[in-house]
Amino acid sequence: MDVSGGVSMGSQASAGALETPPVDCGNGVIDAGESCDDGDTESLDGCSRICQAEPGFLCVGQPSECLISCGDAVANNGEACDDGNRVNGDGCDNNCTASACGNGVRSGREGCDDGNSVDGDGCDSNCAVTVCGNGVVTAGELCDDGNAFDGDGCDGNCTETACGNDISTQGESCDDGNLVDGDGCSSACSPEV
Repeated sequence: MDVSGGVSMGSQASAGALETPPVDCGNGVIDAGESCDDGDTESLDGCSRICQAEPGFLCVGQPSECLISCGDAVANNGEACDDGNRVNGDGCDNNCTASACGNGVRSGREGCDDGNSVDGDGCDSNCAVTVCGNGVVTAGELCDDGNAFDGDGCDGNCTETACGNDISTQGESCDDGNLVDGDGCSSACSPEV
């Protein structure tokens, strides 16, 4: 997150410091001796109980808004990792989450990554675009084995290999997508005369 006009990004005081806060700490105004003031005297929110920016946070404005500084090579509150860069797919993605399917960042061999594990919403739980052949069974599919091969149990149209699924496979001379006799292709998937 790009933030301009920052007041301080510091490590002067840790969240557990037992120092006495400046007299005006917690009033929402940055006074002498304070690097931030978010209007309270609570620690672990970016601006410590003694009004000092906590390590890995960038505090701006009055009252101070303290933002996690993902990309500074320090894993701060709310960050699963921070490798000091904004490169995706290198183990720690640009949102400071571990590179993995479902973290909301498309990287590596992912076709998509919408940050959830819901199938059929356009991006499936395996980070593949919702489509027949991606390995995830979604609405309208009877099976999905992750390929477009016919005759392997799940055919290229995501129906089980069988007579009547509109795909001619081994042992079928025809397959018109139904099991009706008298329409040119019998219920046994052989041509009718």
